[in-house]
Amino acid sequence: MRRLSDIFVELIFWLAIFASPLLLAIAIGLIIYISHEELWWLAILICSIGFVIGIFAAERIRRKYGCAAYMGRLFSSKDD
Repeated sequence: MRRLSDIFVELIFWLAIFASPLLLAIAIGLIIYISHEELWWLAILICSIGFVIGIFAAERIRRKYGCAAYMGRLFSSKDD
């Protein structure tokens, strides 16, 4: 049985992976909305696509590597 702390860390890293494409899509959608308010539907569509891509990316990484192992490889640094 997995410890509660392991599940919590995995959840936090899953949310971090999920948030990356979502925040990028929100930024693009916000820029589009501010420049052309009549294209509000396009901004919402782009945000929705970022939401879906975020879920797929986070789930793929969780299944293939594990979120904690994946983020650990990203945060590790080589001491030369």
